[in-house]
Amino acid sequence: MSAGDEARPRWHDRGMAGAAGVGLAAVVAEYGLLPPAAWIQPLRLTALAAVIAFALLQVVRLVTVPRPLEYLRAHRIDFVLLFVLTVQGLAFAGLADTPEARWLARHGAPSPLLPFYVAVVQVYVVAVVLARSPLLHAALVRIRLRPAQLLVASFAVLVALGTGLLALPGASRDGVSIGLLDALFTSTSAACVTGLVVRDTGVQFSTFGVAV
Repeated sequence: MSAGDEARPRWHDRGMAGAAGVGLAAVVAEYGLLPPAAWIQPLRLTALAAVIAFALLQVVRLVTVPRPLEYLRAHRIDFVLLFVLTVQGLAFAGLADTPEARWLARHGAPSPLLPFYVAVVQVYVVAVVLARSPLLHAALVRIRLRPAQLLVASFAVLVALGTGLLALPGASRDGVSIGLLDALFTSTSAACVTGLVVRDTGVQFSTFGVAV
């Protein structure tokens, strides 16, 4: 195998990780930072662009690997999600110029399909990131930590991510951050499944916060 052949998978994996990261950042920014209305459309376009880049990289890898069928089977969840997203996107594009859509546009009403399409794109981004979460564990393994150290590091990463997300204003119903200390306690409790809370989950947290 040549150096170029060895570098291609690394470039491909980094590109896919970058696309997934950008898409997730756009979703988190929309729901966690409560941005002004002018930012919503750019954030959603960013998430869509990340999904398109991720999908293209996946297809390029499929047609360049020596055994496409094996790659397809190994990544069947990705391709099933991609197929659903593609069909939904084609349906959205096909219905965009219908008489009903033009009537809605003339009367200043948004397309009822647009929110659904945005939701599908955002769900796809989150699903892709979750499907690749074992890669983070694999990266920790490559550091050659001892089993006990690996366990602690995994929990530390999980708690840190949860703390950052729960501290965002969008995680609270009132749009005000609960602060890093309460977010840290809540994240640690959730990661360790202790059930201890300093804020009432059903009262304090928004849908985004509860999902986190």
